[in-house]
Amino acid sequence: MVDKKLSMADIAEKINHEFDDDLSCIFNDDNADKLILRVRITNDEAPKGEIRIPDINKVFIKYGKVNKFDESEGFKPDNEWMLDTEGVNLLAVMCHEDVDSTRTTSNHLIEVIEVLGIEAVRRSLLDELRVVISFDGSYVNYRHLAILC
Repeated sequence: MVDKKLSMADIAEKINHEFDDDLSCIFNDDNADKLILRVRITNDEAPKGEIRIPDINKVFIKYGKVNKFDESEGFKPDNEWMLDTEGVNLLAVMCHEDVDSTRTTSNHLIEVIEVLGIEAVRRSLLDELRVVISFDGSYVNYRHLAILC
């Protein structure tokens, strides 16, 4: 930053000026070995015009593994961004125009049976069991899990 003739104070001042009371910047000394600038959101109100789904409190973004189908190579593993939510409202999420309802899942079994029916609950329970069992690297044959579900 020395070659650009910038200091941490200059950067923090510009950010604070641009975002007023919405952001707060804390920074370390320019002579430190590792320069750190921490930005905290201070105004946590929802912007006007934001679309909210009732009973969904927070949304977290995660990078997960999925299997995608390619006509020449068949199924191959890939990574993509997904959204996890705190709170549940499966029906409203599936009805949202920007959500792919064919890939939407829920681990709230009561809501799944109310929205999608008994077969969807069986599949959801099977998927959750697989995640729990495979977490430590264990493998259980599908037939054995299917007996439970």
